[in-house]
Amino acid sequence: MNTLPDKLLVIAALRNELTERIERAATRAEQARADATHEEARAENDKDTRGLETSYLARGQALRAEELAEALHRVRLLAPRSFTEEDPVGLGALVRTELGDGESRTFFLLDVAGGTELVLAPGEPSVWVVSPSSPVGRALVGRSVGDEVVIARAGAMRHYDIVSIG
Repeated sequence: MNTLPDKLLVIAALRNELTERIERAATRAEQARADATHEEARAENDKDTRGLETSYLARGQALRAEELAEALHRVRLLAPRSFTEEDPVGLGALVRTELGDGESRTFFLLDVAGGTELVLAPGEPSVWVVSPSSPVGRALVGRSVGDEVVIARAGAMRHYDIVSIG
């Protein structure tokens, strides 16, 4: 099966995923902030750093929420480019690959949200967001349908054939 999912559906799924991650990070940041100012976090002596450590955690969670919000903003501004089967893989491409045993993987090459797995529908294969600087992204950039790419995965070299670009 060489068909690719609709790119607009993939982008919508990515927006939803990022929105959920922002909400979780903001909730964690708020909880950590509350914990840092709770009376039980008050230092009992000069060696007690519970409150300080919790405030660092709160700041880290708040920064994570900000980073995710920036990624969501960039995805919202994304104007998806249409790729043909003759085009080389570039930023914004959906790429379906297959192993010799029939296993397939679909990748979405973006400069944000790398490593995100998108499940478009139950029972459907996932779409993996990869950045051009990741090992998978580097292997795919500039390649075309019919090319074989070698990707190190779980300590083994796996040979994927590019079967679709969109």
